[in-house]
Amino acid sequence: MKRILYFAVVLLLALAACKKDPVKVSVTGITLSPTFITLAPGESKMLSATLEPSGASNKSVSWTTDNASVATVSGGEVKAVGIGSATITATSDDGGFTATCAVTVSKTPVTAIDLSPTSLTLNIGETVVVTATLTPSDATDKTISWAVAPKDVVTFAGEGGGLSREFKAVAEGSAVITAFALGGSSLIKAECNVTVKKAIPAGAVDLGLKVYWAECNLGASSPEGYGDYYAWGEIEAKTDYSWDSYKWCNGAFNKLTKYCPANMKTYWDGVGTPDGKLVLDPEDDAAHAVLKGNWHIPTQKEWQELGKCEWTWTTQNGVNGVRVKGKNGNSIFLPASGFRKDSSSPQYVGTIGYYWSSSLRDDVPDKAWNWYLKEGSFKDNNGDRCNGYPVRGVYAATE
Repeated sequence: MKRILYFAVVLLLALAACKKDPVKVSVTGITLSPTFITLAPGESKMLSATLEPSGASNKSVSWTTDNASVATVSGGEVKAVGIGSATITATSDDGGFTATCAVTVSKTPVTAIDLSPTSLTLNIGETVVVTATLTPSDATDKTISWAVAPKDVVTFAGEGGGLSREFKAVAEGSAVITAFALGGSSLIKAECNVTVKKAIPAGAVDLGLKVYWAECNLGASSPEGYGDYYAWGEIEAKTDYSWDSYKWCNGAFNKLTKYCPANMKTYWDGVGTPDGKLVLDPEDDAAHAVLKGNWHIPTQKEWQELGKCEWTWTTQNGVNGVRVKGKNGNSIFLPASGFRKDSSSPQYVGTIGYYWSSSLRDDVPDKAWNWYLKEGSFKDNNGDRCNGYPVRGVYAATE
């Protein structure tokens, strides 16, 4: 029996000698959650420290505060004791890694923000002041941070900040203005949604196109009015529409003095070489001369864009013409106002309409492009520059 006990003891001693010490896993980092909190005096908040890696052998953490008169800490629990700021630090006993949490102690933290307005629509170039109201009204820390995105639609205007901030609309589109405040352990925020549109001047209609179209012909007081008749490149109505009276020639179609491509010398009778101008200069554009600003006679491409809308031959207040309806549901009326040639009265009134573009026909420079309309036909056309056609202006919004 003694021999059995002896061998058992020897075996246990041998097994103990073979057993290795456990492998130590060192701490490599520490994080805190949350990393900032706002408390009222007497309030408490538990912080959570996470060691890396999760299987670290020594999980002990030491807690300290840099301002015990504001906040104390014990085992990760932070208690607010006075007004002010403090930093709580968690330090791993293994490796001395640290993480911090910023503590603000105020008598009354912010619980909500209200913005006025909460949504608005601006024209490009307009400014607006957005004001923040804090709840409760006696919150100790009234610091507000402002943000706006995207800044290429709406941007900050003026200086400063505080509870009110000025913003400016700079481009067409949508943007969000946001106000932030620190409340408790999270950010409090409120938003104002902004829609920016191009400014629409009086007398213009938005058809959802690149330019706005005038409600009436130049010189007319209603959409059904025929208005005045203009030779291409002239800014005043007259009684004779012939080459003899045309401003930009020396009495004949092939003696042009302005607006002629360089390779069309047989049409030129001006000083020097043909000028190569293919679109009316502003000073020769009747719509710009009369209406000013960004108004002009439509280019051929702008007429072609209008041509993609819905065109319906109709009668409005007893006048024949076309109703042009954009995809946005808005529409304009183009009366069949005919045209004038030589010294005659307007021809084909009520049957046909001709409307000038500002674009020269570059292969036959005694003619310019216009838009032709009659019942069942709406298309590009061209005519002698000396003819008298109505003008329907367009307005180009600038950004």
